[in-house]
Amino acid sequence: MQTIELDNNYVVQVVENDDLCPEVDDIQLINWKDIKQKKNLTVKVDFSSFSACDYKKLLRKFYCLKKKTYRYHLSFGIENGDNHVVAFLYNFNQSNQHHIDFINCLNATLYNNKVDMYNYIYDEVCEFLDKQFLERNLCDFKDDRCAYKRGTSCTVGCCRHFKIKLLPLTKLVTCEYLEKKSCTAKCISCKLFTCDYLQKNGVKFKIKDIPLLDTFFSPIQKYFIKYKVFTPKEKIIKLICFFKI
Repeated sequence: MQTIELDNNYVVQVVENDDLCPEVDDIQLINWKDIKQKKNLTVKVDFSSFSACDYKKLLRKFYCLKKKTYRYHLSFGIENGDNHVVAFLYNFNQSNQHHIDFINCLNATLYNNKVDMYNYIYDEVCEFLDKQFLERNLCDFKDDRCAYKRGTSCTVGCCRHFKIKLLPLTKLVTCEYLEKKSCTAKCISCKLFTCDYLQKNGVKFKIKDIPLLDTFFSPIQKYFIKYKVFTPKEKIIKLICFFKI
């Protein structure tokens, strides 16, 4: 069996047949009564039996059951050397981005406090967005000018904002977190932003299309994630922790 390592000494195993120990129930059918009876939470995940539209509901249920399992001091996962197997995967495709998204969300549930969980989600999504911009060359910089600002004197792309000096006077300034053509803020809101040029070319990052963000955050948390541009990671994490669910 192929083993996929997750965080905090947890793993999932990819299997081909249904020859599993009796503690394992389907993630779609698992309930608190069964967990109490078996004194264990370990699940079977068959990707052929549900669609990506079901991920949010299934993962939220699993997360709630996992918290309850810890609260009642029941066992979580099946011991396998130094690790614990928390799920057995069927019909898993490493090349399927939806399947990878599910595993990343499952990994998020394995943190025992919200701060660590939010930091994991934040970093994973930022890495995903950075990869999208770099690998697809979305901004298409040439001579320090993005495609949208080509033909202008602007060499910092969208990394500038209006600064209020004295109402109603404002001044357009370069973001204070831009140093040597690199961002020091790791602002997820800025990374989610796409300008008119990109949107006209079909590029737009929506929270509802990013499972890690859509599954684990409330509407008010999503608001701050989406709109707190030009804000360092630490401040955004504090905000979403303050409004944690």
